[in-house]
This record gives sequence, structure tokens and C-alpha cells, in this order.
Amino acid sequence: MANPKLNFAHICDYASFGDGKLNIFGIFKSINTKKLPAVHPQLSIVTNILIDKGVEYEEIIKLVRKEDNEEVNPEKQLKFNFSIPFDGNEKTAEISFVGQLNGISFEKAGQYVFNIFLNNILIGEISFEVKVI
Repeated sequence: MANPKLNFAHICDYASFGDGKLNIFGIFKSINTKKLPAVHPQLSIVTNILIDKGVEYEEIIKLVRKEDNEEVNPEKQLKFNFSIPFDGNEKTAEISFVGQLNGISFEKAGQYVFNIFLNNILIGEISFEVKVI
């Protein structure tokens, strides 16, 4: 059995699946605002993970402010429960998820991170900055 592996993760304006493709639009690393507190209207988080077939998984994505490691907007945490049945062929599979978050509130400028957990184990993160311009 292989350990689950995060192949990639992106923060973007919008993402979707269509015609067997993953579509990712407007990847970004910062959110600019004129004042604080600020509410970001909408963003999407995309993850692609290599997993073992036949295993139950729970993916949780939490937003944390790096300065104090405090979870931000915990009520907007993303959760996905899934498994891919083992069919006797390949033992592993790649699986992608798109999560949309609306109305995220930022009280402070600075560095933030989306921590990505699989079965309560941190497998990766996506960092970005909130800037007052």
C-alpha cells in the first residue's frame, strides 16, 4: 500500500469538471483589499491526490492564519468523504476535488494557509497573502 500523496493544490477564482477535464481559472497567491476587515466573495480550492483503492478517506481543508496558527472561518471548513473500490487492476488512483468557499472574512492582513488533511494527517498546504493596498 502506498501513502496518499498530494499531487497538486491551487487556490483560484473558479474551477469545474467538464468533458472529462478539470478546469482551473485564475490561480492566485494574494488577495488585495482596500480595508480590513475584508470579505472575499468567492474562491475555489482544487486538490489532486494519489490514493489507495479500497480505503475510506476523509479530506478536510482548514484555513489558518500563519501568524498565530489560528483557524479562520472554521464554519467554512471543506470536507470530502470518499473511496474508490479496488477492482483487481490498479491498486492506486488519482482523485481531484473542487471546493468553493463564499464570503470568507479576513480580520487581519498577512500570510494565510489552507491546510489539507487526509484521515487527520496533514498532507500539504497552499499559502497566500492578504494585502491592504
